[in-house]
Amino acid sequence: MQFSILNESVSVVIPGYNVGPYIEASLASVYAQTHKPREVICVNDGSTDDTLAVLQHMQEKHHDLIIIDQPNAGGCSARNAGLNAASGKWIQFLDGDDILHPQKLESQLSLACSELDVDIVIGSYQEVDADLKYIRTMTESACPDVYIAIMLSRAGRTSSHLYRRAAVVQSGGWNTNRKSSQEYDLLYRVARLGGIAKFDPNAYTQLRLREGSITHTNVATNVRRILDLRINIFEELSNETYPFQDELKQALFETIRLAYSYDREYALEMLNRHLPKSFSPNRNSVYALAYSLFGIDGAERLSKLGQRLRGAA
Repeated sequence: MQFSILNESVSVVIPGYNVGPYIEASLASVYAQTHKPREVICVNDGSTDDTLAVLQHMQEKHHDLIIIDQPNAGGCSARNAGLNAASGKWIQFLDGDDILHPQKLESQLSLACSELDVDIVIGSYQEVDADLKYIRTMTESACPDVYIAIMLSRAGRTSSHLYRRAAVVQSGGWNTNRKSSQEYDLLYRVARLGGIAKFDPNAYTQLRLREGSITHTNVATNVRRILDLRINIFEELSNETYPFQDELKQALFETIRLAYSYDREYALEMLNRHLPKSFSPNRNSVYALAYSLFGIDGAERLSKLGQRLRGAA
């Protein structure tokens, strides 16, 4: 059943730390939405550049713009401050250097209102550089459900989502103690409430990848935290009558492979602890054979050799 979105209210929350050169474009993309938000809340997270001055200048044009100025406490704290001030039924978290397509809110509200009990719309997105030069498009889809998508890191990014505000509040909001993969931690806790997750194939969000941005992270530094979150999810779902247990194991293995490239010993420890010796990776037949004969060490060496040979061809 399709419901009208005309009366669906959206609060846009924009955290910003030293985003002076970018925040005006982000705000312009919000005010250009075909479905106008109820309110726009910008949280200046102790910026040391001109972010606050830019926001105050924008407020002269957009008198409804709400500015919260707080000491630097991190992106999760800034999002929670905006969440606490928000009153819309739905909430769009937008990093202060990202850009929304004019139809982003309208498109995702249509999905959100296509069924009862939708709590989250997971959006596809484009990655761009600091100057908005296109890098690639990431199209997200259930594979086969939201939990596997989370495990595989294929469940969108912070700015590409649309949340039911009540679900975010009920989940406890953003975890200020988590240093990486915060959006997937929140997404998992919201999904566990039992609401429906919809996937939007339209890449109506541009994520700026730049040094110092909230989105830009050092995988080598954060990979253990990323793996730890997936292991927590794996352990919870493994102890339940979750229908996709084989897919769950395969998804965990893919994250262990990522960790292996940066922290072999920890990856091996987690592999031996959480996956049975009979486990067989669902990859190409050569990798699977190498894994069965030589374990992950042999399989990864063979995989890297194949990559070098293909690169030299």
